[in-house]
Amino acid sequence: MKISILLPYKENFSPEYAGSVSLFLKDTIKLSKYKKSITVFGSTSYRKKLLKNYQNILFSNFFFRSSTKIYLKKFLEFEKIQKSDLIEIHNRPQYINYIYKFNKNIVL
Repeated sequence: MKISILLPYKENFSPEYAGSVSLFLKDTIKLSKYKKSITVFGSTSYRKKLLKNYQNILFSNFFFRSSTKIYLKKFLEFEKIQKSDLIEIHNRPQYINYIYKFNKNIVL
């Protein structure tokens, strides 16, 4: 079972500036029996990550474009390459509207 976890794009997944969601995920994934099949997606500019199974989504903010839509579009590009059996979304229920078209197995 392949599980993708999508963080809010402003959440840092680095040891120096980790948010509460990142710290919770780090501890939960370490205890999970699925830890080898979990990939955490997020956007951070820091080199050190809390876990090795982290995929950084690089995108640029544009003045008149929604950062959320750009972030989700980049995430869905990863999903097209390697489909997940389950997508877990943290703290952003509006992401469901975009992702549900591509994958119906979503956990909020």
